[in-house]
Amino acid sequence: MAIGRILYVRGAAKAGALLRYSRSDTPGCPVETARTASPLAPEKSIELTLPSHCKPILADPFHFENVISNLLDNAIKYGGDQIRICLDQNGNSRIRIWDNAGKIESAQKERVFDQFYRIPTGNLHDVKGFGLGLSYVNNIVKRLNGTIRVKSEKDVGSEFEISLPLKPVA
Repeated sequence: MAIGRILYVRGAAKAGALLRYSRSDTPGCPVETARTASPLAPEKSIELTLPSHCKPILADPFHFENVISNLLDNAIKYGGDQIRICLDQNGNSRIRIWDNAGKIESAQKERVFDQFYRIPTGNLHDVKGFGLGLSYVNNIVKRLNGTIRVKSEKDVGSEFEISLPLKPVA
């Protein structure tokens, strides 16, 4: 990601920055993101599960796509060889992105959303990053009146779950 885009995305995530809401094609974003990511990571198995009938959500399409892309990119870079993206819309839209690596320890779960935080890897720095992605994701999800949480079991898997309202919150 170019430094200009990083600064734009970081600034847009701040409270008060304008979000351009529209009815978003909920499955279109994860489907397109998974489709474009698959050729970039042919060694990974990326599985997508959608309901038979998907409802649109009210979101800023640019930022919503960046949220999904960031989570999927992290699963590709830091996760195992299996990735699942699941959408469920019982009451609200829940998007879960899971990988089979389970590298997030319980002490790190709360910190992963802190700006500039990166999970320590000792002296190994094989994946580049600034520690801004999950902070951005957290800020945008909150501004969309949603929640995000992380579950991880060491060497079993990590899952990020976003929950967004299907209808505007008054």
